[in-house]
Amino acid sequence: MQFKRVGEAKQVLMDPESRNFYDMYGDEGVAFHRAWKEAKPNEMLRQMGVGGIACFCCANTICVLFLLLFPIMLCVKVSEPTDWLWGFVFAPLWILDTIVILMLCVWPLLPVNVAKGDPLSSCKWEWLAQGLLFVCFQVFICIKLDGADWPWAIVFGPLYAFQAVATASAVYAAMPAQHTAAAKVKLAGSTCGYIVWLVYQFVQQALWWALWAMLQMKMDAHLPVSWWIVLSPAFGICAFWLFASTHTPVVLSNDQDERAYEQAFSRWKFGLTVILLLVTILGALLAERTSGFTIWAVWAPIYTASGLFLCALCATSVNLCTQEQAYEEGVHTPFDDEDGGTPRDTDPLQPDRHSHSHSNEHEEETV
Repeated sequence: MQFKRVGEAKQVLMDPESRNFYDMYGDEGVAFHRAWKEAKPNEMLRQMGVGGIACFCCANTICVLFLLLFPIMLCVKVSEPTDWLWGFVFAPLWILDTIVILMLCVWPLLPVNVAKGDPLSSCKWEWLAQGLLFVCFQVFICIKLDGADWPWAIVFGPLYAFQAVATASAVYAAMPAQHTAAAKVKLAGSTCGYIVWLVYQFVQQALWWALWAMLQMKMDAHLPVSWWIVLSPAFGICAFWLFASTHTPVVLSNDQDERAYEQAFSRWKFGLTVILLLVTILGALLAERTSGFTIWAVWAPIYTASGLFLCALCATSVNLCTQEQAYEEGVHTPFDDEDGGTPRDTDPLQPDRHSHSHSNEHEEETV
C-alpha cells in the first residue's frame, strides 16, 4: 500500500499540471484531472440518459436554427424591399460573435488551465484579437450600407488588420521548431521538407491578401475585371483546404477514439470546404448578373447542409435514446458490446471510489 502511494506521489510530482491540481484541490483534484484527461465525449453523452440526450438534441437544433437567422434575414433584406436597418440584419451574427469572444475570455479561467500555473498563457490572444477585429469589420459594413459616404478601403481596414494577425501566426508557424512539431504528426505540407513548409504557409497568406485587396478595389470600382478573377484567390484557398482535409494528422497516442475523432474532423473540414466552394461559385454567378440566380440560390448549399445536419442529429439522438431506454429496461444491445461489457452507470469525470477501495483492501490482504 505504501509503495503504491509513493508511486502515485511520484507521478503527480513529475507532471506539473497534476502537481498544481494537487496544490489547489488535493487528492480530489488529482483524481478529477486524471479523469478529465481520460474522459471521452461518447462516454459523457451516455451518462446524460434519455432526457439529457433529448435536451442535447434540442439545444443543438436551436443553435443551428439561430445560426440560419442571419442568412435568412440577409436574403430577405436584399431580395425584398424592407425598412430594416443593416444593424438589425447583422444582430444574430453579433450575438454569435459575443458568445465566441466571451468563451475565449473565460477559457483561461477553467480549472484545467488555472492549474497550469499561468492561466494567461492558455489565452488564445490571436483568436481574441481576430474576433474583435472581425466584429469591427461587420460594424463598418453596416455603417457603409446604411448610407455612410465611406470608401470601401476604410470598411476593409479592420479586415486587413485581421489578416495581419493571421499572417503573424503563419510566420510563427513557419519557424523551424514549429515545423519539427508539425512534421511529427504529419500535418499537411510539413512532410516534404522545411522549404516546402514555408511555401505552403506563405502562399496561403498571399492568396488571402490578394482576395481582400481585389474585393476592396472591385467594390471601389478601381479594378475593372470580372468577378471570376476577383474571386480566383478564393478558389486557390479552397484547394489548399481540400488538400489539408485529405491529410489527417497522425495521432501519437494509441487511443482509437482520438484517432476516430481526428478522422471525423477531417471529413467535416472536407464537407465544409466543398460547401464554401459552391457558395463562392454561386456568388460569382450572382455578381456577374447571370439570369436565374438570386441571393437565395447563393445560400442554398448552406441551407441544404444545415437541413441534412439536423436530420442526422435527430436520427442519432433517437438511436441513442432507444439504446439507453433498452439498457434501462435490461435489454442487451449491440451498443453494450462495443464497451466490452463495462458498466455504464459511472461518471467518467468522477473517480471510481468503489473499485479503488476494493483494490486497496486486496493490496492490504496481500501485504
